[in-house]
Amino acid sequence: LVSLSQGIWVMGGSTWGAWNAPGGPLAFGLELTAFQRLLFQVSAGYFLYDSVAMRLMCIGTPADNFHHVAVLAAFGFALGTGRYGTENCLGAVTLETSNPSLHLRFMLKDLGLNKSMPSVYALNEYLFVFTFFFGRLVLGSAAVYFVGKDPAVHIIIKLASSALWLVSVFWFKLIFDKIVKKLKGGSKADVTKAK
Repeated sequence: LVSLSQGIWVMGGSTWGAWNAPGGPLAFGLELTAFQRLLFQVSAGYFLYDSVAMRLMCIGTPADNFHHVAVLAAFGFALGTGRYGTENCLGAVTLETSNPSLHLRFMLKDLGLNKSMPSVYALNEYLFVFTFFFGRLVLGSAAVYFVGKDPAVHIIIKLASSALWLVSVFWFKLIFDKIVKKLKGGSKADVTKAK
């Protein structure tokens, strides 16, 4: 529930923070707005909490850990410099688009609703794959392009942006492989088990 709430907060907040930034959603290198600062502080706190919780519970993968470190680097750098709010918001929107359906999937499974309500669970699986592909790969590619080509963006933000996009490509490959395996009649595993 905490992760779902954070995903909705950062997705909605980042959308607001990017579209209402001075100069618009592609004006990079600017000072943080008060809202962007609050958004990054809360989000960095969540990612620290999640990193510690995952380590204590012995869950997560190296890709999960890498993702957390890259997000913390981007948000931390923005908070430390007081700049780069719009580009961080743009990145967070693309990364968190699939978050609600991912965590809803976990909640449905934990409550046993994947078995008692398989059509709802399957619909959420399709929604997850679509939002992951569209948000992280389609919109994410555009965000990495615009951030990468702008000379006002610091190299740390460019590296974090590229690294997070590469992790998303890796995760989507795992998801795609699960889909192909399921379509071939192999594993009955969920398509999002890879993430």
